[in-house]
Amino acid sequence: MLKSKLSVFLVLALAALATAASTSKPLTAPFIESNFFVGSEPYPMYVESFLPVKPTHEFPIILIHGGVHTGAGYVSTPDGREGWAIYLVRHGWKTYVVDWPGHGRSPRPQEFSTMSLMRVVDDNVALLKKIGPAVVLVHSLSGTVGWKLCDVVPDQ
Repeated sequence: MLKSKLSVFLVLALAALATAASTSKPLTAPFIESNFFVGSEPYPMYVESFLPVKPTHEFPIILIHGGVHTGAGYVSTPDGREGWAIYLVRHGWKTYVVDWPGHGRSPRPQEFSTMSLMRVVDDNVALLKKIGPAVVLVHSLSGTVGWKLCDVVPDQ
């Protein structure tokens, strides 16, 4: 009897926590949004930056999307909620969201269909050289990009 009451209590407590978390208002920490390109022609990479007015973490975060995606998925969700980039910047992280060369807001090179994934690595190396050491968060196919970045620029 005590065990079943405890189980019911735990389920209700978890449900209450989940409801409270989903209905809480997002942080309103101010940040500056901008964008730029890194890399060289014909493979420049679009980068959107979200910089908190008062950063609370030493290293920035770079969010790299997977294949056949774009960085926009890190900025907002399909149903209009704020994405991970906004969550991170509101929690004090300098956040950079990239669009691989030929994806999203990056120009599509003429030889896109045969473009090597190393072009994505090269442009992310250029980004790391511009902003300095960072935490790199990868998704899906960009996992191979992350591994190669560790090999190419381990100090970054």
